[in-house]
Amino acid sequence: MYYEGEEMAGDWKEVEVMREEPTSVVIEHRRPVDATPIYAGHRDVIRRTWPIIADQMNANGCQIFLCIFELSPGIKRVFGFGSAMSGAQIVNHPRLVQHASRFMEAMQVAVQHLDELDTVVSPIFINLGKRHIYFEGINADYFNVFSGAILYTWRQVLGERFSAEVRSAWSRLFDFVIQHLRFGYELELNDNRSRSEGHEKTDHNLH
Repeated sequence: MYYEGEEMAGDWKEVEVMREEPTSVVIEHRRPVDATPIYAGHRDVIRRTWPIIADQMNANGCQIFLCIFELSPGIKRVFGFGSAMSGAQIVNHPRLVQHASRFMEAMQVAVQHLDELDTVVSPIFINLGKRHIYFEGINADYFNVFSGAILYTWRQVLGERFSAEVRSAWSRLFDFVIQHLRFGYELELNDNRSRSEGHEKTDHNLH
């Protein structure tokens, strides 16, 4: 099991492989049945505004996590940060920068493959969600905070460009991403529980 600290960063390394060979990801063909639809008009808006966000991609990624820490300070300990540490103290911390960079790279893949959400993007975020069960201190509520933090950060970055149309388009992609992260998390949680129960039954039969 992974715990707080440097171990967390290692689980995001697979994003680099997914980005280079996104269709090579091996995963059972299970996904949310009510995944948020993203239509052509939404995709156009996302593609048009992404370059503004990507211009300061790592900095914007860090802001997402700083917002998460503000909304839910307890999540700091997942990164090994003390609850009393301020955003100013951790904004340039290598652990935060690396984790934020990995997430933004995954978002970039999502934008680049908006026409392949089911075949390319879904497996990436389901796999990332599955890895979150091994981060001590994470629970399903984390994903609700995450969604709000992304939206808030985008609003700050886009400023006057953050129109109702832009908000609607990005909200759909955020919903899609969070649904698949959460689905992967719950999928692995249930599978892990089933494996544990199976081992317990096996041990019991042996005795």
